[in-house]
Amino acid sequence: MKNPEKTFGWIVGILKKYGVSFVITGGLAAKSYGSTRPINDIDIDIHDQDFDLILPDVKPYVTFGPARYLDERWDLLLMNLKYEC
Repeated sequence: MKNPEKTFGWIVGILKKYGVSFVITGGLAAKSYGSTRPINDIDIDIHDQDFDLILPDVKPYVTFGPARYLDERWDLLLMNLKYEC
């Protein structure tokens, strides 16, 4: 990821625009606790019903989903975005 700060600002701006509650997880969350691993992506959890709110703004950047991932351990609605700053 070229510019994680700018990418983070972009997606958080969209989430705030629609009043979407979110939680940062994965590598970015680990970094905030002192991890030194590089940030390769930004993992953000939102409620399933909020995907429809943000989709118009992020649609040009969608590489997967939104689609359900279901196995014996997980039942998730996922969407991957590729946004390069």
